[in-house]
Order: sequence, then structure tokens, then C-alpha cells
Amino acid sequence: MIPASGLAATLVLHLVLLSACCGRSVGLNVPDSVHYLARSPDGRESISNGGLIERWLPSSDKVPDFTLTPPVMTKFTLPVGVAFPEEGGTYWLDQEAAYVVLSGSGVFNTSDGSERAAVAGDVYYSAAGLPHGFANKGSSPLVVVATTAYNFSWISGPPSAVLPEKSKALIGQGFWATSSATQWIRDPQTNTDFGIWKPKAMLPGAMAIRVADSAMVPRHYHPEGVLYIIVSGQLVVAGDSEQNATLDAGDMRWARPGFAYGPEWFTGARGETLMIVFGAPPRMVFEDSPPQETFTIRKATTLQVSYPNTQHAQQQLLQQQQQQQQQEQE
Repeated sequence: MIPASGLAATLVLHLVLLSACCGRSVGLNVPDSVHYLARSPDGRESISNGGLIERWLPSSDKVPDFTLTPPVMTKFTLPVGVAFPEEGGTYWLDQEAAYVVLSGSGVFNTSDGSERAAVAGDVYYSAAGLPHGFANKGSSPLVVVATTAYNFSWISGPPSAVLPEKSKALIGQGFWATSSATQWIRDPQTNTDFGIWKPKAMLPGAMAIRVADSAMVPRHYHPEGVLYIIVSGQLVVAGDSEQNATLDAGDMRWARPGFAYGPEWFTGARGETLMIVFGAPPRMVFEDSPPQETFTIRKATTLQVSYPNTQHAQQQLLQQQQQQQQQEQE
């Protein structure tokens, strides 16, 4: 295990991304696991309205996926009545992002102009290039963590998107209300409740996991990798390093595909631990790690890539020059 800014011995994870027309093979160097501890972000930034932005920046190869490589994580803490962006309204990102409410209550502003109320444990997803924002409408600080490097813009309008013909109906934004989930699946062996969100179009797979205190999950691995976000309670993990690791509310953990760890103990001392877990959806294999020297993932995905449109700036400059010439002639 390494912290988000640390170093460790790496292994090669062989990733195959499949598209409609062809295949592409990418060899990756990633750590076995990464812990994003709330007490030790890699950077902090205060914003003018009293809010705080914190970032965790793992040093690793990257692919555009939440669990195949360790994502950059950003946490926003907004005082009562404060919005992000600071001016209110919306912004857009050059990559997809999933937001998890850790504490407080607020609203997410969506690309269609509507609002979605959210409390601790709720999840909001936005594809790249779609306008969105959020605001604290509660009586205590709103804390939201996001799977994004926070490369955002609201100066210009959202970019135009080019989609394959078969993808015109792809869903670009989604909201999962853990707080009002009614279809929980109970595992009587571990006293664990699962709320499963299956992948749909562009929306990633995820789970809400509600675990009773003193519950234990045996050693296992996730074939597609996994990202834990601890909303409440406490998790103790064996196998990331020589010492057991304790993760509290607000901490996060990533593990690479095929990395076996455990057991896990839940010791929230308040009745239960609540986690949001990202995967495809996160399948668990209760075995030791695969015996192969190279672990290969074949995964169909919708890539989301943003490019600076240099010709747009040239067109704007030309329009300004033409307008100036017209004004001078008048």
C-alpha cells in the first residue's frame, strides 16, 4: 500500500480496452493499493467564498477509468449557503467524474437545468463536457468528494460532443440516492446490505455497502479493481501492507485489479459502516490472487477525451477584427 503521494514497488497490469472497431493493448505500472487519507491530502486551496478544496494525486500510470488505475481525488468543503462554482450556476469538466456526499446536505445542478437534493451517501455522475454544479442548502458544512483532477471551466459554454451513431442515446448524467434506497440485498453470512447500481450506457457501476459493526469480510480480490469511499463508520483492512490499515469516515482506498487482500473488519461503533464502492460493478472473488504473472483486463468502455479547439480561438479573433473594422468604417 502507498499513500496518494508516496512511492512503492510496482507491477505490470496488462489492460486491453475494446472499441467497436478494434482492440488496443496498454501495459500499466501501478501500485497494489493506494490510501487517500482525509488528514493528509497532497494539496489544499481556499476559495473566496470560504470553501476549501483538497486534492490527492497518486503517482501512477492513468487510463480514463475509476478503478483500473488509481484516480486523482478532489474534496470540496462548502460552508452553509455557499455554492460551487463560487458564482453559482454550473461548470464542466474535461473528464467524467463521480461525486459522493460525505456529510451535510445540498443540491446538484444538472445539465437540463433541474436540481437534485442530496445527503450523505448519495452519488452524482457527470460525463465530460456536461454542465453541473452543487450548493450547500443545509445547516452544516457540505463535504463532497469527486473522482476528478478538477480541470474545470465555466468561462465558455460547454463543448460540443461527437458521439458514434450507435451512442446518440448515451446517458451523460445520473443520480443515485443511497439515502432512499429501497432495494437492498442482504448477505446473511456477513450481515452486509448491498445497494447495487449496474452500469448503464455511460454510467459506471457502483455499490452502496451498509455493514453492521463487528462484521468481517474474508480475503478476496476484485477483477476490475475497486475504489472505496468511507462515508461513515470505520474499516480495518489486512493485506495492503505488513500492518493492518484503519480507514475512517472521509478516507478512501483504491486496489488494483486482481490484488487480493483481507480480511476486512468493520468497527464503526455506531451500529454500521456505510461505503460507496466503484467498480463494474465491484465483483468479489473469495480466493487468493490469480496465479498468472500478468493480469489481463478486457473491458468495453466509452472513452471521453477533451481537446483544446485552437481554431475556435482563431475564429473569435477574426470576428473581433472584422467587428473592429466595421466600427472604424462607421
